[in-house]
Amino acid sequence: TREGKPSEELRLKYFTQLSQFLLELSNIFNKKTTICLHPKTDLETYKKYLGTFELCKYQTSENIRQAFIVVIHESTIIADAILLKKKIISLKSNAFGEYILDRINYYQKLLGFFSYSLEEKKELNKTLLQTELEKITKNYDGYIKKEIMGDGSTLGEDKIINIVKKKYFENNINV
Repeated sequence: TREGKPSEELRLKYFTQLSQFLLELSNIFNKKTTICLHPKTDLETYKKYLGTFELCKYQTSENIRQAFIVVIHESTIIADAILLKKKIISLKSNAFGEYILDRINYYQKLLGFFSYSLEEKKELNKTLLQTELEKITKNYDGYIKKEIMGDGSTLGEDKIINIVKKKYFENNINV
């Protein structure tokens, strides 16, 4: 966390709670769980605590495309899941520290993600989850239009080309 390195006791508690949650979710929907790690994450640490799950690095976008449900703490990759209108569960834990919890809460409030706290250990109900997760994906359209596709349907690469042309070619007769 930004507040410092968590104690081994806190780390063990977090990974145990995370593992229990992911196993329960996997069993409810009869789906395998793949944990996509940040490129800077120490893979060996995650193997130690979450070795029963498939772990990967550098394949997050591909896995989001294939995912039935995306479980996320806080990450810029969340935009991929939103664009693909994936069912998203916002996962909270006191182990993250205040900064990350604030970021999780921001996205949760902004988009109305289904939120689950590892410490609360609420019972997961398949029917309720399916209903809530489907409903939440409808909240994505406004965010996509306003935050992700600020220029409507203009692709990012086209926007860059247009800016470069305007800045360096249209205003400079000598170029």
